[in-house]
Amino acid sequence: MSEKQENTSTDTCTDGYDAICEALKKVYGKQEGQYHRALIPYCLGGDSPLDGVEVYLCKQERAHWHYITYGFSDLFENENPDSDLSGYGFELTFRLLKGEEDTAPDWPINFLQNLARYVFESGNPFDAGHHMDANSPIALEEETELTAMGFGLDPVLGQIETPNGKVKFLQVNALTHDEMMAMMCAQGDKFIEQTHKYLPLGICELSRASLMENADFVEEWERSVELEGSSTGFLYLDRMSLKQENGGITISLPYSYIQLIGTMIGARLLKDRHLLLVSPDCVIDLLLGNFSLNKEEDDYYKLELAKAEYESIFEQIGQYLKAGASSPTSFKAPNSPVVIELMA
Repeated sequence: MSEKQENTSTDTCTDGYDAICEALKKVYGKQEGQYHRALIPYCLGGDSPLDGVEVYLCKQERAHWHYITYGFSDLFENENPDSDLSGYGFELTFRLLKGEEDTAPDWPINFLQNLARYVFESGNPFDAGHHMDANSPIALEEETELTAMGFGLDPVLGQIETPNGKVKFLQVNALTHDEMMAMMCAQGDKFIEQTHKYLPLGICELSRASLMENADFVEEWERSVELEGSSTGFLYLDRMSLKQENGGITISLPYSYIQLIGTMIGARLLKDRHLLLVSPDCVIDLLLGNFSLNKEEDDYYKLELAKAEYESIFEQIGQYLKAGASSPTSFKAPNSPVVIELMA
């Protein structure tokens, strides 16, 4: 009998648990997973939202540890019968390249519990195509450039139907910072699929270099951005301002974001999609249309510009980057009242 079965009362409905176990049994057969149960769950005052995390040794592609969460979905009773989803509608998975160790490392378990804390405390669930910046290495005690993550459907487990509703197995794919930036400029779910061509099954190798250093990958990414644009409708900036003076409008943006902003203009506004710029100082919703600027509420603006104006700014940014310029400057479309100014 496994640890998870030992810790479950025979009087308790375990439909959600059983459905996950059955999905894993189809993949791993008689292999018994290592189940890491939270010592004190949330409901008893603990700080671990998940009931537990199970780990299997997977020998598909390269030998690796496959971590699967239990607790984002309804494991026991159906807590929301009116929804077609079980709980949040997903469980997370993570694949870590196996080294010489005989047992799976513990740090991914804490990593997944931290992601669960974010979801349970914010109420914001993850879905395929989402991204998240960890703002530090995902494995704090390891040398790695992987500081972000992108979410996609687990390529083996996919999605299941349970008595409590649908459950997706969302895989956490470890990314470098520049890979996350590239993902923001593309269709998120397709970007993750693209990375799997170079990182089979999305297995995390902490020592790997960025795929943005791979010319073939970058060429494929640029082609997808050009054809399909971006599924990310917002961009967070650490600072930004909008000033109105003498009939003109000056938007000041951080110089460090200029390449990303230029790509997002092309991937969103030139594809007839709006782009929301968000900072602690203000919010600017960039839209297509005849020129207008409306202040919806305190520090929330809606700015409409013609497509030709965005095209002009996009081209100017491209020329600026191509020339290798490294000092702050400004961009302005002909006959436009709007100036984009870069801050150091």
